[in-house]
Amino acid sequence: MLKRMSPPLTPAQIAAALGRPFQRNRVSPLYRLGLLFVTLVMVLLPLVYLALIGLTGTLVTWHAVSNAGIFKGVRGRASIGILIVYLAPIVIGAILIVFMIKPLFARAPKDSKPLSVNPSKEPLLAELLRRLCAAVGAPMPREIRVNCDVNASAGLRRGLWSLFSRDLVLTIGLPLVAGLSLRQFVGVLAHEFGHFAQGTGMRLSSVVFVVNRWFARVVYERDALDEQLVEWSQSVDLRIGWMLYLARLFVWLTRRVLWLLMVIGNAVSTFFLRQMEYDADQAEIRIAGSEAFEQTARRLPVLEMARRQALGSLSRAWDERRLGDDLPALVVAELSQFPNKDVEAFLLEHLKGKGSFFDTHPPDQKRIDAARAQKSPGIFTLEGPARSLFSDFDRLARDASLTFYREILGRRVGAQNLVPTSQLVQRKEQRAEDARHMGRYFQRYLNGSSPPFLPDDAGVPPDNVSATVAELKAVRAELVSKLPEALAAQEAFEKADERLLQLARASALHRCNLRFRPADFGLPGGTAEMNAERTRLEGQRSEAAARRGPIDALVARRLTLAMRLQAAPEVAAQTSAPVSDVELVRLLSALAMSRATSAQVRKLGDSFFVTQILLANVEGSEQNEAFVGALRAAAMRWHRELTELRRQLASGIYPFDHAKGEVPLSEYLVGFVPREEDLGALVETVDGFLDRFVGLQYRIFARLAFVAERVETAIGLEPLPEPLTPP
Repeated sequence: MLKRMSPPLTPAQIAAALGRPFQRNRVSPLYRLGLLFVTLVMVLLPLVYLALIGLTGTLVTWHAVSNAGIFKGVRGRASIGILIVYLAPIVIGAILIVFMIKPLFARAPKDSKPLSVNPSKEPLLAELLRRLCAAVGAPMPREIRVNCDVNASAGLRRGLWSLFSRDLVLTIGLPLVAGLSLRQFVGVLAHEFGHFAQGTGMRLSSVVFVVNRWFARVVYERDALDEQLVEWSQSVDLRIGWMLYLARLFVWLTRRVLWLLMVIGNAVSTFFLRQMEYDADQAEIRIAGSEAFEQTARRLPVLEMARRQALGSLSRAWDERRLGDDLPALVVAELSQFPNKDVEAFLLEHLKGKGSFFDTHPPDQKRIDAARAQKSPGIFTLEGPARSLFSDFDRLARDASLTFYREILGRRVGAQNLVPTSQLVQRKEQRAEDARHMGRYFQRYLNGSSPPFLPDDAGVPPDNVSATVAELKAVRAELVSKLPEALAAQEAFEKADERLLQLARASALHRCNLRFRPADFGLPGGTAEMNAERTRLEGQRSEAAARRGPIDALVARRLTLAMRLQAAPEVAAQTSAPVSDVELVRLLSALAMSRATSAQVRKLGDSFFVTQILLANVEGSEQNEAFVGALRAAAMRWHRELTELRRQLASGIYPFDHAKGEVPLSEYLVGFVPREEDLGALVETVDGFLDRFVGLQYRIFARLAFVAERVETAIGLEPLPEPLTPP
């Protein structure tokens, strides 16, 4: 992380660095013409849709009035048919008009209240913004907001309500402040003020965004009225229901029209938005310089990659109801852990991107090339950390982090869930260290389907330490000699098991009368051939399992002997107590609990994996009784198995630290079991349970491997070499 400048930054330095304006490029006539064209198109697209609504209403009214005379002279049963013929267009048209008008009143989700910065409490930042606006020729924003995105933006403070005023807002992503130098950050701000200076263009971009977002929502979102129309069409008599089915067809067609208008709007507007970005780049290049522009363009995608990594770390930490109190600091910490070669490889691939016709921003490499060509030295040359602009950046970052967490997870996130980010980083480093020990200790051989569960007396000190040491040395030597055979058996088992699961997925599709190509699953065609393949694969898996049996016994014995030696005081003293006695007992107890439920969990996992292929085929299969029955059966089975697993795991204790203190394994792994009818919630719960169960087993074995390796070192055994390939 960049450190604070010494001496501190002063307003006088900012004034001197931005004391002279620069000459901006004049807007070309082609740009103005493009602005006018985009304005016309974006205004016309909604008008075209309104015209379609009007045309539909006119046709329905014309039919109702002009064709009312068809009943004259008609008697008896024939009148019923004529009535249906007359009413059908009116009913269908009325439904269509309702569904065409409904999107006009679709409301965007209400955003949470943003976190704002008071300029009077941030004098350095306020001075910089004033000087920067004067240099660029842009109006001052009325509000400065902060969030946890790797981005900054300029826009209208109240959306379209601010369209005809200078009611502007600047939004700053605090990971930019944490991860950029002062010069780079000022360049980013200059880019955003370049948008402010675009005036009409910036306002148009706001209109474009609103229109495009509205089109996207009405094309893809569905509400209760859509579901009700589907339910009505399926529940009423077909002699009447055909009108509802026809209405659904016309509703689908109108949404295709909306989709076409959306594509046209995107195609027209994105070209113009890309030109706006090039224009705003000029402000950044001339303020910060060509070199700083390139540094920033290369830094931002890497920061975004680090942010995604940080969110993944937070997701795992939330399993223990913990969150880092400073997300921007976590982003920078994640970035510092990336090897330079990986960063360069990522950037090389990223900068190869050519972009697409619908991108709102030009490819970064083109923007870098344009900056290089100008060879601008820039007028702002102060160096140092961007955070020096803020009086208390750490506090602001913590406030923004809590705001972000509550946007995602709701008000249940409180101070009790926040831990120092440094602690989160330290825990991650400890896990990585445990994983390195695990890789060396197990040498890539760890039977996932039948892990090396230990006997109940694994934590009991041995009666004869010397004999136990001798046995451990002999077991390890035998295991090392059989390692090539073990790895070959493991590979054969996993390959056959994976193929059997793919076959089970194909069979599930077949039972539900869903079309599929066996070749897509790497399988032969025909039921008889698939049955023969299943028999062959089951034989291969059984044979590989038999070969693994003796190896698994050696792995379990080696780990058991190490744990028993760790429980012996004379050995524990030599291992420098890598874990406390209480932690070791909890680790072994949790491992025993997972042993008791492993067969059920594997069965649940196989069922979930197979059912996922059905879940991918939900659309269009609503009337498929076999399909619906399979999903209902899966939901009932998952509910029953989760309930039973929760009961069995209630007596176990989660062996690692948790924000709530001591929590049952059932609460950590399962939590709440949704109702059988709530398939979506069950899918999410099963997925989370399986992920946490496997992750917990991995963490336990990694921690035990760390202890076992220390024990083996204490008795004179060198650690095994690093495996040739990652575990």
